[in-house]
Formats: sequence, structure tokens, C-alpha cells
Amino acid sequence: MIERRKILIPTDFRVSSLHTLRLALEEIDAPKVDVVLLYGTTLDTSITEMLFYSPRRIIADLLTDDFREGISILVNRFESKIGDWQIELFHGYRQRAFDTLLNTLEVNTCYMGRSYPYHLTGDAFDLTPFLQKSVVPCREVDWAHEVDIPFAEDGLESLFLQSVLHGQPVSESATRPKETDFDPEPMTACSSRF
Repeated sequence: MIERRKILIPTDFRVSSLHTLRLALEEIDAPKVDVVLLYGTTLDTSITEMLFYSPRRIIADLLTDDFREGISILVNRFESKIGDWQIELFHGYRQRAFDTLLNTLEVNTCYMGRSYPYHLTGDAFDLTPFLQKSVVPCREVDWAHEVDIPFAEDGLESLFLQSVLHGQPVSESATRPKETDFDPEPMTACSSRF
């Protein structure tokens, strides 16, 4: 058994993207797993924007209440398994910059949803091409076959799909996360990765 692992999951800040994280945590045989959620977005090159650049502000603007609650549910559900976790931004255009980011973060494995259509807005971009060519092993998980719920529905119930499908009741305490478990303040973000 491996002592500690660090995984990277691309996200679009929708609850349904966290389903990949849930499957990865269920699959990994390690006592502790550090989690990095990665979001790809282009960096505004105007001088004013660069002077006041704040990764924490960008992430705070992207976080929705449902996404926060989804993370809180996973933190509660895998309390003994999740070690550290963070949300990072990637602003790069080249594979070398992406690989450098993975090495800097000391990521062991990347996970991505095979059939998950990322809902990207504004300056966001899909990280799939970078993940497919990365120096770090990348595993694709296909969870679309588990349910008939369309991807457009972005409910918290998607985090419990496997339990429901296998006849395991979802306890009410598992669906109602503790308020103190998710604190966005300790999150870090890369200031820039070119």
C-alpha cells in the first residue's frame, strides 16, 4: 500500500465535475490522498488587470454555494482519506508549462472524466489536451454509464449515485455537511503558469 498520494482533477466549478474526484477517492488504495482541483483560464494581459491580479479573488468568484457544499460533502464522506486539498489556476499555453506545474505540485496521478462535457465560460479552457500528454500518468474514469441523469443537471445527488445504485442508503447526516468542514481560506492558487 502506498503511504500518500497526490492527485489532480480538472474542474469547471460545477458539482458534477466533483463526481470524478469521488470515483478517484474510492479507487485509490492509500491512507491519505492530497487533492488538487485545477481550472484552466487565460490571463488578462492588460496592465491594470495584471497589477491587481488575485488568484484568490478569481477562485472566490468562480465558487458557487453548490460547489462549496459538494466539496464539503466529499470532505465529510472521505474524512479519513483526504489529506490536504487545494484549488489551483493554470494560465499556460504550452505542455511544458503544464508539466512543470504538475512537477511543482508533486502530483502522482491525474484523473479526468472521459465523457464529461466541461461547461466553460469566459476565458476558461479545457485541460484535457494537456492531461492526455502530461508526464504524469492520467486515468480516465467514465461515470456517465452509472445514471441516466443528463450532464446538464448539476445537482448534489450526483455525489451519491454509486451508493444509490448499489442499494446503500444515504444517511441524512451525509447529505447535510457540517458548516466548518469547508473553509476556502486555506486554498492556494498559482499566481501564473506560462
